[in-house]
Amino acid sequence: MGRQGELIRIAYDQPFEQPLTLCLGFFDSLHLGHRMLFDHARMTAEKYGCETAVFTFENNPFAVLGQPSLQVLTMQERCYRLQQAGIRYVMTARFDEQFAAMSAAEFVERLLSGKQIRAIVVGNDYTFGNCAQGTAQTLRQMCERVGVQLEILDMKRLPNGEKIASRRLREAVRAGDVEQIREQLGAPYPLIGKVIRGRGDGASRLFATANVEYPAHKEKLAPGVYETRVTVDGVPLKAVTNVGGHPTMGDMHDNVESHILHYRGDLYGRELLVEFYRRLRDIQKFDSVEALRAQIASDIRSVETSKER
Repeated sequence: MGRQGELIRIAYDQPFEQPLTLCLGFFDSLHLGHRMLFDHARMTAEKYGCETAVFTFENNPFAVLGQPSLQVLTMQERCYRLQQAGIRYVMTARFDEQFAAMSAAEFVERLLSGKQIRAIVVGNDYTFGNCAQGTAQTLRQMCERVGVQLEILDMKRLPNGEKIASRRLREAVRAGDVEQIREQLGAPYPLIGKVIRGRGDGASRLFATANVEYPAHKEKLAPGVYETRVTVDGVPLKAVTNVGGHPTMGDMHDNVESHILHYRGDLYGRELLVEFYRRLRDIQKFDSVEALRAQIASDIRSVETSKER
């Protein structure tokens, strides 16, 4: 067991004495449908006089399975959002070939062994075990045999009736539609990464920026210029963030560079939270550095007067 800030981490196959109500799922995006499960789990936990825990994988199962899909949120970003949602415990498992081969019955046996799980909450589309052999109804039968309460919820849908799904979120990320992402997440799209060395010409020729490393196995946000908030020392600060290359500067490498408004300080080596609120424009190649500077100044004015919260 370890800690991620105030979030207490529990290994799914290790004993744990604290009575729990457990949310089961993949939860790679923590969208509003997932948040509905968490809210219900908290109410159930109050009913049974226990704490709420959320299950998630600490690595990217898609990479193990050889599938191209990437995560909407990294483990670190999920922990951040879980804390925001008022969750205190996160139960983690590492997905590998052995885990993938585990039967539904063995998974539940390991999950419950040495723990005091009073109730489990899942969506009605929940599956588990090798080849998704276990379903929510299968889990109901298993829980009834061991006296664990199971709550199965219909998943939340968008106003147009469509189900909120991580697949749709991945499409929105690839399109750079951060406003749609915020609608489905109920919060701005986050990116947590370490500040690394960039080209080094931002401060001298344009505007000072923090070059944030894009996490591995995270779905790539579409190139563009975005209105963001960058949290420094616990304070969210308005920023203009460029995702992608810098064709005017002859740099076609993917970067995440944030100009934090009215901030002066050395951030190299620090971990920053960047939250995306609004797409300002596409990346363009300008005729001169001066023209690029004028456009960035215009972007900064747009963000400075923004009412986004």
